[in-house]
Amino acid sequence: MTGRGQGSPETTRSGEISSAATKLGVLLLVGMGLVWLVRLPRALPPTRLPALQLSDSEIRSALHRDRVDSRAAASGVQLEMLHELVLEKGRSEARPTEPRQQRLKRDREIRKTLAAVQAEHGAQGLLTLRARATELYEQALARELADGEAKAVLGSFPQVLQRYGLTQNGRFVGPRFVGRVLYKARWNLICGLAPAWKLSRVEQRAYHGWLALHAKGAPLRQRLAALDAYGRAGGEQAEEARAVLLYRAGQPAEALLALRRAYEREPSVRLESYMLGIESALADGH
Repeated sequence: MTGRGQGSPETTRSGEISSAATKLGVLLLVGMGLVWLVRLPRALPPTRLPALQLSDSEIRSALHRDRVDSRAAASGVQLEMLHELVLEKGRSEARPTEPRQQRLKRDREIRKTLAAVQAEHGAQGLLTLRARATELYEQALARELADGEAKAVLGSFPQVLQRYGLTQNGRFVGPRFVGRVLYKARWNLICGLAPAWKLSRVEQRAYHGWLALHAKGAPLRQRLAALDAYGRAGGEQAEEARAVLLYRAGQPAEALLALRRAYEREPSVRLESYMLGIESALADGH
């Protein structure tokens, strides 16, 4: 027999379940409210640049293409001459000074030899030479070459890597693939070609994207131009990055226009927050 004033076990359990359900419901409502608050835009200054993003599969494809190019059957006197002239350029960079006339003479010889290679082998001949040079670059990094050969291959390139934030004290702090692409651009420039000549899409994003997004020491105009090329090569968040660079440079109105273009393309709470941040600063006269 059940005593008076006491509920049945079933009634007690039912009450406990009801109380627990009520508490859970309150917690869920509070949690949903917090999530909603987090998702609301709030005024923030656009000071953080997006990071460079590269596809692993595209990188593997580019590396495979280089291996194929380096093993092409192209050979001949003109190819060897161009290879040696590029190495001599590297040696000259490692020397303290070089007479201007000597530098100009070598540059003319490089242009003349490059034209001869193109006439005999077409663009593939140059791609083969560049791929072989890039293999030597990797060997130099791995300390697989004698000191003299490594200096000819690298020239002043280690200083370039440091200047653009890819290395610190000789160690890579950025993607090694980007360094490889910059070396290919260096080879292009030595030969009088455009720096991005015959770079694949992912290599173009690596080259232009690193300069725009991570090369802190580069001038603003150069970084903005790199962003244009980065966007044309399929780089992500180029307009957002433009806004950040312009804002950092003290051009909030121009930064706001870039953010609006980015928002039209891909709306997000982050971009709304950045726009609110600039609008608030402009309203305050900053």
